Amino acid sequence: MTTGSRRFLALLALAAATALVVAAVGFLPTRNLAGDDGVTAMAVALAVCWVASAVGAVPVLLAEREAAGGRPPLAVTFGSMLTRLLVVLGLTVAAALSGLVAPKPLLVWTALAYLALLVVDTWYLLGAARGSAK
Repeated sequence: MTTGSRRFLALLALAAATALVVAAVGFLPTRNLAGDDGVTAMAVALAVCWVASAVGAVPVLLAEREAAGGRPPLAVTFGSMLTRLLVVLGLTVAAALSGLVAPKPLLVWTALAYLALLVVDTWYLLGAARGSAK
């Protein structure tokens, strides 16, 4: 297993742990303010952002492999973050328009989860950028 693959798996695990911590902190306030529908929307938002983090990291992983362990070009890093944003927007709009989740808590939790997982994604991208410096 390459360093890039290990870092990608660490990203998935750390993003899942971060999402679980955010869910644990937000469960009671969300349930009190928005009821069970709000909790469902929170879970959907966290899942959407986790998927976006995973999908957004794939271009960096592939670029690292192509560069034989070197760091990915800046364009790939930018493309990764843009991919993440587009996945979040697409899945959130789809979930909101589906009528299966409450839209207001979904949008609030999508923004909060996006920010929380942005820290994890930045850690991943910084690790990839340092890839050739080792």
